[in-house]
This record gives sequence, structure tokens and C-alpha cells, in this order.
Amino acid sequence: MDITELVNEGLKRQYKVVIPAIDIERAMESRILHLTKTVKMKGFRPGKIPAKLIRRQYGERIKAEALEEAVGNSTKALFTEKEVQPVLQPDVEVSSFEEGKDLEYTIGFEIFPKVPEIKMDDYDLKRLEIDVKDKDIDDALEKLRNSRKEFVEPEKPRKAKKGDQVVFDFEGSVDGKIFEGGTAQEFPLELGSNQFIPGYEDQMIGVKAGDEKVVTVTFPEEYFNRDLAGKEAEFKVKVHKVQEAKLPEISDEFAKELSFDDVEALKKGVSEKVAEEFEPIARLMLKKDIFDQLDKNMEFEVPQGMVDVEFRSLVEEAKKAEENKDKEDIDDKEKEELKTIAIRRVKLGIILAELSKRGNVEITQDEVRQKVFEQARAFPGQEQRIFEMYQANPQLLDRLKGPILEEKTVDYVIDEVAKDSKKVTIDELIKFESEADEE
Repeated sequence: MDITELVNEGLKRQYKVVIPAIDIERAMESRILHLTKTVKMKGFRPGKIPAKLIRRQYGERIKAEALEEAVGNSTKALFTEKEVQPVLQPDVEVSSFEEGKDLEYTIGFEIFPKVPEIKMDDYDLKRLEIDVKDKDIDDALEKLRNSRKEFVEPEKPRKAKKGDQVVFDFEGSVDGKIFEGGTAQEFPLELGSNQFIPGYEDQMIGVKAGDEKVVTVTFPEEYFNRDLAGKEAEFKVKVHKVQEAKLPEISDEFAKELSFDDVEALKKGVSEKVAEEFEPIARLMLKKDIFDQLDKNMEFEVPQGMVDVEFRSLVEEAKKAEENKDKEDIDDKEKEELKTIAIRRVKLGIILAELSKRGNVEITQDEVRQKVFEQARAFPGQEQRIFEMYQANPQLLDRLKGPILEEKTVDYVIDEVAKDSKKVTIDELIKFESEADEE
């Protein structure tokens, strides 16, 4: 085999490979010998079919398989000899081949970049300690009170206001015809809960027991019942009761109902619960800090092929999102933003791969199984089908390994770098989450 380097620019490599005709012929003879033992042909006993007849009958198939084998073996040998590792499937183009002559082809690909030394001392990273303020505890306690509220008759009959509960009958119709699901008796509705379609609850504000009225609303265009979507409906309503909310007082008795000894124990438990709820956001905030610093401090060329693949994936996701907004395509400005994101993702992926090697980060079968269980729990009632799907598709299992490896590598970086901690408030975490959603 003769190898000639054609391109060596940055991460791009291209070679011309010439395989002697004798090697191709040997590969073809090997295929012919195999077929003489396996092919069935009328008039011949198994294993006794003449090689010439096999060549004449299956010549094109034999040649194609021999060429595929020759290219595959020579490509592996090239990677070993040149000590290169392609980032994606190489582009192979056969330049010339005639039976009895040498096979000549070109192969082009990009290699993984050489990542600069990662000096952990260059990074300023602190673990995040969630600082739960008294206000956060009070807000959580207020939600607890609201979750256990009762609706009672007011001391004096009055008109309904936002936050009240109205108990009423209703009968809905579209174009004068009553529709299925549009009728109920003594239905309890909390005004301001947004339980009904937009505009309905607003029109119930001001009613009192005994009132009868007609509520007119228009179903949203995206309403789940396509027969009603976008149509105007009338609801005849008859009010039976207007009730006001009664919230329990924060007391030792209230705390004991929630399995706490007293109010102080309740507040401590609420504080811990709030911190627990915001822990995933704090984790994301710390990860972003890590990724931002790695992206800023590490400079190297990234494989354009990998960027193109990531960019196409991002564009497809963006198009689907735009379709949901009734837009046909994404604009040039958004495409430029997606290109920047694609470069960052590829770059960080390469850095994390390098860090995982440095930290000897490995994935266990138990961790993969745990991830499968998490996926299955997301589909109640279909757990067995999810398990079977992963068992039958090793590639799906491989996809789960990426996020696991990323999280374990992040843990490695935190353990190596973050020796101190700093406090982060709930308000800061909420702001971070809001900005992340917008991005």
C-alpha cells in the first residue's frame, strides 16, 4: 500500500492511497473461495462449484465486497501509521479501478485538535451555598397556607371578587347548540385561578348568590377541541354561592398538622425544602460558570465538520420552535447566533472529553441503568415499554452516557478547583433561571 499526503492544513487531512492489484485479487479470491462453500447451484454438489463459474455469476458482488474490504483495511492501517483519529466518518472517493490494476482512492477527514494543557489553578470557582432568606420562608409558608385554605360563607352576602370561590351552574352553547362538556351543576370555581378559558372568570367578578347571567367568550385558536377552537361561545350561568377563602394561621397546631413539633421546626423544614428545590438551578448556575471559564481560557481550532453537524441540529430545533409560532423559517441573525452556540458546544465537548481522561472519569453500568429508570419514570404506565426499547437499541443507551459523563466530569472539576463556597440567594437563582430560559 502506498500513501501520499495531499492536504495537511490545520485539522484537515487528505491522502491518496494506492492498493496493489495483487492485494485486490487476493481479496476477490478469498470471497470466491467463501462463496464456493456456501452458494447452492443447480447441478453441483456443495463445495464443488468451479471458481470460474462463481466469478462469472457473482463477479460484480465479489468485486464490490473486495473493494470495500480493501478500502476498510487500508484506511485502518493509514490511521495507525499516521497516528490520526478522524472526528467524523471520512470522505472516500475512488479515483480509478479496473480489474487487474491497482486501486487508487482519496480519503479526506478532520482530526481531533490538540487541546492545550488545562491548568486548574487558572480557574476561580466556588461552590454555591443557597442562602434562604426570611422572605423566602414567609413566601413558602404562604403557599402552604394557600394549599390548605377552605372556602366559607362570608358573614354578610356580597358580590364576588378575585380570590373568591363561586359555586354555580352553567350551560355552554356554540351557534345556539349545546356542546359536550359545556354543562355542569354546582361547579366550584376560584376566580383568578385561570381554570377556565381567558375572559370567563373576569366576567364572573361582581356576581352574587341568586344571579343569572350570560358569559360570552371565544375559545383560543389552539384549543385542544378543534371543533370549538376559535369559536365564540355563550354560557348561561346561575350562581348559588359566593364564598371567601379562609387560610389557616401559622401556629404550633398548624405545624403539628404537617408533622412538625412547632413553628420553629416548621420554618427550619421549609427552609431546607426551599434550598432543596432550588439546588438543581444552583447546579446549572455553577456549570455555566465552569463552561464560561473553560470557553474563555481555552483557545484552539475546532473541527468544522462537527460544528456543521451541531449547527444543522440547532437549526432544525429552531425551525420546529418557529413553526409553533406560525413562522416558516429562522432569520439570518438567529442563524449567526446558532453558529456561535454550535462552536461553543463542540469546543466544550472536546474540553470535557479531555478533562474526563485526565480525571479517569468512567461510567458504570449501574449509572446507565439508573438513567434508564429515570427515563422510564417520565412515562407512567409505559415503563416496561421504555425498558424494552433501551434493551433493543444499544445506540439509545449510548446516548444516555453523554449526559452522565458530562455530569461526572463537572463533579471532577468542582472537586479539583472549588475549594471555597459563596452564598447565592433565591432571587439570584430565579433571575438566572429566567435569563437562561430566554436564551
